[in-house]
Amino acid sequence: GMTVIVIDHHQIPSQGPAPASAILNPFQAECSYPFKGLSAAGLAFKLSQALIGESAFELMDLAALSTICDVAPLLDENRILVREGLQVLSQRKRPGMHALIKISGIEGKELTSRHLGFLLGPRINAAGRMNAPDIALRLLLTPFEKEARSLASVLDEENKARQREERQVLKEAIIEVERTINFNRERVIVVGKEGWHEGVIGIVAQRLVDRFQRPSVVIAFDGTSGKGSCRSVKNFPFHHALAACADHLQSFGGHAQAAGLQIKLEKLAAFRAGINEFAMAQPDENFKKSHAVELDLRFSDVSAVFVKELTLLDAHGAGNPKPLFRTQNLSVKRRPERLSPTKLKLTLSDGAATFDAHMPADNPFDWDNDNNLEAIYSLKIDTFQGMEFVVLDLKELKQQS
Repeated sequence: GMTVIVIDHHQIPSQGPAPASAILNPFQAECSYPFKGLSAAGLAFKLSQALIGESAFELMDLAALSTICDVAPLLDENRILVREGLQVLSQRKRPGMHALIKISGIEGKELTSRHLGFLLGPRINAAGRMNAPDIALRLLLTPFEKEARSLASVLDEENKARQREERQVLKEAIIEVERTINFNRERVIVVGKEGWHEGVIGIVAQRLVDRFQRPSVVIAFDGTSGKGSCRSVKNFPFHHALAACADHLQSFGGHAQAAGLQIKLEKLAAFRAGINEFAMAQPDENFKKSHAVELDLRFSDVSAVFVKELTLLDAHGAGNPKPLFRTQNLSVKRRPERLSPTKLKLTLSDGAATFDAHMPADNPFDWDNDNNLEAIYSLKIDTFQGMEFVVLDLKELKQQS
């Protein structure tokens, strides 16, 4: 008997949307709104604009946070939402967000989309993943600084617990992949286990994609029922793949790049076979790792001024990645040292100039071959003791062919 407005940004299922008083979803056939890539909070922001006019602009920080954390494409309207939302967020008007910024260690820094995606968002999401989302909601709503600090501290601890759980599930998932997956016959990773925490399986699925460059499905089973999270490589359409396997699933939904499902344990083998049958019919190019290089650079072309000019292209993320550059004929001047559990630091030179570089700690590069190298990287500026210096963020380092 209630009047219900459904706000949704997922693909419409074949049977059509559920009945409601009104449905706000740009993927409806009759919807003429020109931009289809808004996140759920982006759609809520558009509704707020219609209801309260310019006052809605005070909510742009939340729309920006959602746009980044839901991996919505940073194109068109989303890019503007994030750019302007970061400006609202930088004003620290919301006590909860200010407390979260402080506990994340970025107080005083110019906020970027990366801060939202890798520091603030995970702490907010940790509440729902590990316990209950009401803590995060209270943080966003509270007008009191003392309560905000307390809630931010709780979320920080929840995030640490989420990270520990994630590391354990990822470790077990990698063992399952190496034990059960034959990449000569299977293009999609499907792994599942009793007892995996469903709050971290989406993150673990993305980690498997990053490690193996294959679409990945990670399923947390509780008895005979499982909930799965799917993450894709660039050109593999997960929503279509799941639709082709619908007979093996209880339910599914999502996007081309990320989706969710529910499945019975008895259907797992048939689902794995079905989705790989779909994948084998896709072009080989859909599964090949590739980098879109914008420009070949000499190190002497790189400067802090050049890197700062690149910030005019912000905000970066899905659909609008940071520009990548390539430099050849490199040598390693300083071997890698560990900056963190997940990151290495090394020094590269092209003979004319030298730069520090960061790369993932699990990179399989053969360090016995440290000359005649080719690097593909994005550029960033780090600050140390008040000094700014350019750092290469390596996406690939390999022996020149």
